Amino acid sequence: MYSSLIPFVFSVFSFTVHAVPLQSWYPTNPTDPTTPSYPPAIPTPAVLPTTQYTCFRGLQFPAHSQWLSFEDLASVNLPTMSSGNTPETVANILSSIKSVCSGMNPPIDPRIVLAMVMQESGGQTHKAGDFQKSIGLLQVQLLNGEIGIRCDPIACTPAQIRGMIQQGVLGTTGSDGPREPGIGSYLRKYDVGTSLRWYNSGQVPNPADLSVATSMSTSSYVSDVANRLLGLTPEGISSSVATCGFTPPPW
Repeated sequence: MYSSLIPFVFSVFSFTVHAVPLQSWYPTNPTDPTTPSYPPAIPTPAVLPTTQYTCFRGLQFPAHSQWLSFEDLASVNLPTMSSGNTPETVANILSSIKSVCSGMNPPIDPRIVLAMVMQESGGQTHKAGDFQKSIGLLQVQLLNGEIGIRCDPIACTPAQIRGMIQQGVLGTTGSDGPREPGIGSYLRKYDVGTSLRWYNSGQVPNPADLSVATSMSTSSYVSDVANRLLGLTPEGISSSVATCGFTPPPW
């Protein structure tokens, strides 16, 4: 999680993403449904939509019907996820997101977690931020005694990757402290935008304006994840377009 700049522009965009379905990319292993079979077939990356960022302010958030499918979001983000990761690691990340989200009661939309992974770490398994206090794919904040999970993307095991997703979705707990809620806990109580503000800031400073953040969190976080759900990536923004988010992240 990182701090950001907030310029100004509000714009609305539309686009068509030509993506290759990813079912063949991470088929489940018949002897272990939580892990993909190898070698996975690598799809052709989707053409990044060169478009403008929408500044979602207040309580604005795009409807579920406007989000790209999980497969299309994965394809749009394939170039970034493949940077530094092996095909097996990318396949395991996607498989773990879907498996952990479907295992929640009630299940949560895996598109939310995929967009968060891209926002938090760019899909890079070895990342650590906030002076080594935020760890892994979802940059979980560790309590005393908690062991953070991150790994070399070349040697990352399916169990390590799944553990990172579980920490961000289910929450964390230290040996001498209570569980730190994950995004799954917030989504049981709040709408998606409010849940994202809770995850990023640990609180909602202004329930009427989700762009209000604490000093150590990202004011554009909710808007950034919203844009990712629509298929936009930092790489897809024209350099000439002023935005209110997608501040260069630490990864």
